[in-house]
Amino acid sequence: MASMAAVPMRARRLLAGLAVLAAAGVAAAFLSLRDKPRTRLVDNSSAVSDLLLRRRGERSGAELRGEAGPTLPRGPMSEEDAALLFPLRAPSYVFDPQAYYVYRPHYEKRVEWRGHPKGRWIRRTNAAGLRMDAEVSEERPDLRVLVVGDSQTDGVCDNAESYCALLQAALAARHVDRSVEVLNAAVMGYSFYNYLGAIEKHLALDPQVVVVAFFSGNDFLEMLDPLHYFERTLRPPRSSGYWERIQKATQLSSEPLITGINQALYFQQYPDELELAFRGARLACAEIEAACRARGAAAIFVHVPSAFDTSRPEARATLEQLHGALELSEHHLHVGARLAERLIRTLRDSESEVLDLAPELARSEEACYWQDFHINLHAHERIAALLLPRIEAAAPFLR
Repeated sequence: MASMAAVPMRARRLLAGLAVLAAAGVAAAFLSLRDKPRTRLVDNSSAVSDLLLRRRGERSGAELRGEAGPTLPRGPMSEEDAALLFPLRAPSYVFDPQAYYVYRPHYEKRVEWRGHPKGRWIRRTNAAGLRMDAEVSEERPDLRVLVVGDSQTDGVCDNAESYCALLQAALAARHVDRSVEVLNAAVMGYSFYNYLGAIEKHLALDPQVVVVAFFSGNDFLEMLDPLHYFERTLRPPRSSGYWERIQKATQLSSEPLITGINQALYFQQYPDELELAFRGARLACAEIEAACRARGAAAIFVHVPSAFDTSRPEARATLEQLHGALELSEHHLHVGARLAERLIRTLRDSESEVLDLAPELARSEEACYWQDFHINLHAHERIAALLLPRIEAAAPFLR
């Protein structure tokens, strides 16, 4: 992947500069702000493949003979390896041995944004590197909620406009005799491995409730590289024409490539990876539940759907443009939705609390996604309202 020094400053100003197409070994740098973004692709698949090949060469005889186990394969990861597997490592991020990368403390970046009422929003972190204006309370509040997620939860908006902040405000207004804190530990580019690591990192703060917001548009794809890394297995060799299709998609429209289309293209090309991605997500969720249970915290899983899986009007024109050009059938396009449905069934079968936002966002009369297909201010408001009673139910002393 190209170094950040080689990336123009204006590219760093949009969504912190780099958006990742992880399992494809592709990094996409947005190169404009006010107009429709253009994307420059950087192919780092060879470097990732070399890393996985080296890891496989280090496998022990027992590992080579063993079958995939019932727990998520994990272990230590060096900063150098994390930089390849999680290339969202702009100056706004620092390496973390548990979550692999986190926001730098006291980071602030203004982002010009067409469609926002202010014409811009600000990404700001506190001393703990969380997407919050306030600092983490030194004294444990009556209710502390920890939220992990990717860029959808991180928020393409000001901190105060995210559903985490809105949820905290609503809880405080309804329970004036209680102190309430909602910690937004979401980071752009996170997936299931990062969610688990971020939760373990922050469990020392003793949250009573942990919210895990997974995004079906790309989280299953982004599960694959770290899963191959820890299992010491190799990715399938790139099929002919795959890179050309990625480039073609980018020329048509860059935003959907990041938020759903790349995952659809990948699993169309490599269907054998589907079960591996699902297994990894399922095992990660089981580990999350076990970690929360061990600390006495309730876990709530939230499914954030892709705009392309909700039949949103704001996504239809882009879908029509991409369908024919990329030869993506409806079946292939909605692979993330099917994986999410399987995961939701699995979680509910184990009596986990799950909030599926797909039906809610699909039927909303108002737009729910920005022009780049991240959830917008209206969606953040709806998610906060839908989470409120679930948080109250998970914290009995609030009833």
